[in-house]
Amino acid sequence: MEHIATPKISVIIPIYNVELYLRQCLDSVVNQTYRNLEIILIDDGSPDNCGKICDEYAAKDSRVIVIHKENGGLSAARNDGIAKATGYWITFVDSDDWCELDYYESIISQICDDTSDVICAGGHILELQSGNKVVYSIKNDFCFCDSNSKEKLQTMVLAFKNGYASLAAPWDKLYRTGFIRKKRLLFDLLSKAWEDIWFNFQIFQKAEKVEGHYAIGYHYRIRPMSIMQSFNPKRPEINYHFVCNLQDYAKKNKASDSIYKAIHARTISLIKNTLDLYYFNPKNDKTVHEVLVELKQMTMWPYYYEAINEKKNPYISRRQKLLKWLLKLPSMWPLKISYNVEKQLGEK
Repeated sequence: MEHIATPKISVIIPIYNVELYLRQCLDSVVNQTYRNLEIILIDDGSPDNCGKICDEYAAKDSRVIVIHKENGGLSAARNDGIAKATGYWITFVDSDDWCELDYYESIISQICDDTSDVICAGGHILELQSGNKVVYSIKNDFCFCDSNSKEKLQTMVLAFKNGYASLAAPWDKLYRTGFIRKKRLLFDLLSKAWEDIWFNFQIFQKAEKVEGHYAIGYHYRIRPMSIMQSFNPKRPEINYHFVCNLQDYAKKNKASDSIYKAIHARTISLIKNTLDLYYFNPKNDKTVHEVLVELKQMTMWPYYYEAINEKKNPYISRRQKLLKWLLKLPSMWPLKISYNVEKQLGEK
């Protein structure tokens, strides 16, 4: 086992069509003050010059390993990186993001126990197109090795109400490589979205020890045209499929009431996501009447109906409570009007 002060970190960076941002990302990793890094670049069949840029960095730095492959999606690229990794810890970086130069050093310096399965950093800096920055952090260090703590972390993955991100993110964590491989934990190749949530939900279910530290230095960039921000007519089915996976997993593992309530809270947020990216999206060319009819039908899907009609849930925010109330009305017109008003207020 490597000494806790000097473990190698395998940094896995899946890359696809991000030529505009890639150099900033790679510079922030190769120039880290913590030098014991293995930097694995997965060129996922990128149609631009990303592949050439990756090769350029590999030629200059022996720590950089490049894998060129046909496009297989984010989950497959991350799994390829996990298979290639030789570090004691594995972490991930999105190729349009970047890190403060002392980010990994600040995390490594705080690790108390190198037998921990997961190390959670404090959070990240959210980079919006307007230039705003939002930082969220875990207020207290934590370490768990009992089922109650596991459950708390799993519920936070699903239903984190404060801030813009949750423990679901894979890029503000170090995963012990031995733990990942022993438990055969990989990203789901069948998921069309939310693979991060699914991955970490299972991570915290199987982990025996987790540390959390205050180490903020990851810059997460939100792009309007990214996959998770774009119009998608398949969004209703994609989101519901994910809810079904969560429900099936909870049933097989005899999940507690808290886990089910967290799943319901996540379900309501996915319904809101479906409104944004399909039903009420400006690119939807269906008539308002057609949209509202479809939406009403969606509210009757079993797991959606269950979440919408649940009476009490400590993980539901005020906005989610309002959304639930609107979704239960006989007509969807009040929801449409409320959505338009909220959008107009948000744009001012």
